[in-house]
Parts: sequence; C-alpha cells; structure tokens
Amino acid sequence: MTAIRTISLALVLALTTSAVEAARSFTRAGLSAAGTADRFEVFSRAGVGPASYFCAAGDFARRHLNARASDRVTVVGPLSPSLTVPGRRSVVFAVGPQGRSFDRSLLGDVLLRTSVTGSSRSVGASEALCDAAGRQ
Repeated sequence: MTAIRTISLALVLALTTSAVEAARSFTRAGLSAAGTADRFEVFSRAGVGPASYFCAAGDFARRHLNARASDRVTVVGPLSPSLTVPGRRSVVFAVGPQGRSFDRSLLGDVLLRTSVTGSSRSVGASEALCDAAGRQ
C-alpha cells in the first residue's frame, strides 16, 4: 500500500508542477502569457501592437521567469494560432542572450516587429514599452 501512495503522491506532484508552469499570468500590457523561458506565448487581443507584445513579454519574463533586465526576449514564432490554446492567437517568445539587437528608442521604429522571427529586445527595454503601449 505504501508503494501505491508514493506513486500517487509523485503523480499528483508532477501534475501540480505542470499546472503551475502552464498557468497563465496577466501582464502590465493587459495580455495574458504562459510558458517557460525556453518558449512562452503572449496571447493576442484585438487592437494590440508590437509595443504591447514586447511589454507583455518583458513583464512576464521578469516577474515569472526571473529574467534579468539585460536578458533578451526574442520572437521565436510570429503572431499565429496558439501552440497550446485552441482558437487563440499568440506570439511565441524565448528568453536568453540570442537574437539581433533592436533596442531603438522610437516606438514607430520599423525594427520593433513581432512578425519577424528573431526580433529581439532586452527585458528592460521591453518593460519600458509598457507605459507607451498603454497610450497606443
């Protein structure tokens, strides 16, 4: 009986850990995000532009993935059907040192795009877009 309890407890812990990792969080941009540093989704909402997606990615990376301001959020999948939630659209990001540097100060900069795989900003620069994203 003890072996069955141990296996049951291990299964419950594994399921609980997976549920926590997959839990969604709302970001300062008002967008939800879910995933891990290797791959996380920022879910779409009507009328949202690139600044809001990068704001959400930076905020999620900092608060939920413990990223540093100097780490980078990089688009690894442009806006398309979600990988995890049927019927939703998302931009897929990853956190790490990879990606090209697009840390330009103007929001209108053509390089600030979520439609281009490899587009990247530092977590700190992405978070700085949160105030401007709210004014768009």
